[in-house]
Amino acid sequence: MNIQQIQEKLGFLVIRIEPYYQSLELGYIPERAGKTFFLAKWLEKAVKTLGLGQIPLTYYIRQTLLIAPKALF
Repeated sequence: MNIQQIQEKLGFLVIRIEPYYQSLELGYIPERAGKTFFLAKWLEKAVKTLGLGQIPLTYYIRQTLLIAPKALF
């Protein structure tokens, strides 16, 4: 049973299913990783120094956007 079948079985009307692409600023990634990995701290400083922190980075990690309101019938 796939996600669409599950939603329909529960009374939802599936309107749209598509891959979900997220975007983050390049500076955010090493900032968060720097709290765990020492090398990421160095990368964070390099990104800030070069002024690259505001560059948007779009990525896909197998997430899905599902739009399915509750059916009225």
